Amino acid sequence: MSSTHLRLMEAPDVSTSAGANMTVELAYRRYAPFAAGLILRITGSRESVEDLVQDVFLLVASKLGTLRQPESAKAWIAVMAVNVARGALRKRKLLSRFGFTAVESYEDLAGDSVSPFDRLLIGRVYRALDTLTVEERMAWTLRHLEGEKLERVAQLCRCSLSTAKRRIEAGQLRLQEVVG
Repeated sequence: MSSTHLRLMEAPDVSTSAGANMTVELAYRRYAPFAAGLILRITGSRESVEDLVQDVFLLVASKLGTLRQPESAKAWIAVMAVNVARGALRKRKLLSRFGFTAVESYEDLAGDSVSPFDRLLIGRVYRALDTLTVEERMAWTLRHLEGEKLERVAQLCRCSLSTAKRRIEAGQLRLQEVVG
């Protein structure tokens, strides 16, 4: 992902505890690959990753002045990436109800070193994720694909811990039905 795809805006500098400055450009260079990976694993769509990462960093540019603890920039950007991914999933689900979305080729998500069996399994898991509600998918993906702790899943999903647990469990049960 190169910075030529995103015109970086002038944004206020935010001082870190070490005295360095956090700018949109620095945040982008440091965290765009992280945001892209997170968005890819949540949405399962390679085609939309670049656009969604740009959306994340437009948010970063508009809110950089509100970042009070620059050492937590990665976690702050993760929240924005999750919110942008949530919006993309909601839009995709709505469009699919009216037949306006193409079927994703999830097998392409796997790397070249992945066996054909695992490639098919990845495709089946992502197609099963498409059957979940957006909130169940978000919670399950953050817990099982991202390895987030339950408390962090609840925080990123903007729900209580018990709600996050219910969503993860509902997603797990549905995946077991579909994938086996």
